[in-house]
Amino acid sequence: MKKKPKKRIRNREIENKRNKKIEHSVKKKVYSVFLPKYPQRTHLEIYLNELIGLNIMSFKFKNEEEAKNFTPPSFCLKEITDDEFYSFKNLSKQTFADIEKREKKIFAPFNKKVKTQVEHYTT
Repeated sequence: MKKKPKKRIRNREIENKRNKKIEHSVKKKVYSVFLPKYPQRTHLEIYLNELIGLNIMSFKFKNEEEAKNFTPPSFCLKEITDDEFYSFKNLSKQTFADIEKREKKIFAPFNKKVKTQVEHYTT
């Protein structure tokens, strides 16, 4: 009769069980994007799986002055440059629902019920 091999548990798995936060692999697609009126090199990161719904746009600047004078496009909802919550390491512990909870003010307009022109149809 063969013995079952013992399962090895890595330190990260032990730590995750203690903190009750499960890490997942962060999957995303990255696109180079050209925006009219914006000469900066731009990347759009579209997150998948547990983070589907999160899209991050990054702008590359030639110098600090260009970065200081930058006005983001109106569709950019939040500046996250120095926000540790959005670090790659931390995103592996989050889901999009966690982000929605944290950013209630940003997502409030998107969570409103939409009234349709035809509410009731009777025959």
